[in-house]
Amino acid sequence: MSTPHIKLQLTLGAGEERTEMIELAAGTYRVRTLEPGGEETVDFQGGGFPAVVATDDGVGSGRRAPPGQIVLANRSGRSLTIVVEERAWMRDALTAHRATALQAFRDLFTDDVLRPGDSVEIDHITLMFSDLKGSTALYDRIDDPEAYALVREHFAILGKAIRETDGVLVKTIGDAVMGAWADPVDALVCAFRIQADFADYNRTSGKEPIVIKLGLHMGRCISVTLNGRLDYYGSAANMAARLEGQSGGGDIVFSRELAADPGVRALLAPFALEDDEANLKGFGTPVPFFRITAEALAAAPQGAPSPQP
Repeated sequence: MSTPHIKLQLTLGAGEERTEMIELAAGTYRVRTLEPGGEETVDFQGGGFPAVVATDDGVGSGRRAPPGQIVLANRSGRSLTIVVEERAWMRDALTAHRATALQAFRDLFTDDVLRPGDSVEIDHITLMFSDLKGSTALYDRIDDPEAYALVREHFAILGKAIRETDGVLVKTIGDAVMGAWADPVDALVCAFRIQADFADYNRTSGKEPIVIKLGLHMGRCISVTLNGRLDYYGSAANMAARLEGQSGGGDIVFSRELAADPGVRALLAPFALEDDEANLKGFGTPVPFFRITAEALAAAPQGAPSPQP
């Protein structure tokens, strides 16, 4: 009762093989032994579950059994306890990666960073870069104090949108912001929210209009400590920054990798996407990407899209 993720646990003698009747739902499973040794991950999509074969060298999988059955085989020279456990619980585990992608964690635990020189590889994270379009011209049109106040307002709007979509404001770079999310859907929701918030601001503020450029990408990167804070580096960060450079302002530019996420696809369904590509600095071949134009965003129903239930 205290370990519901363990679906089967049986001890088999040396050379013993058993067939058990068990219905397993589609999902990801780990097969292993209680004794020291290897393990294997099984992506089970239904039908027959692969046989679990334990040897002196570790655990592997064999031929699929008929539906509703599972075959366990101990081909080692000693008694072994074979375990089949579901991995769905990992979706709810608060990993270090997910914790550091929460603004509250960074605000409350500012000293909890990696040691200087250490780095951690992250399988996937969604990064967003923003920039204030025409900021140099803005300073030319109005005096410096007024322009600086406007830039501070712009940072406040960005920060609020990032925090309220479960993201983290990693850093500011001049007039630009870098944000990070563990869930790509939240990142895209934030992008919609940002453009909607600035459209509202421009309609009601009576001040100089603010136009925001956005670029998003989901991929692998490393987490490091730089200037006393957790930061992200690698190809994912480079790609997001370069895609922001392809934004014309008021639109949303994002990679095909981000668009391929199932949750993101559902969010994009109402929009006609512009398919484009460009030669980006640091990348050897033209990089394809998608764009939701400012016109398409303006024509969308009132309010920023949200994830489907």
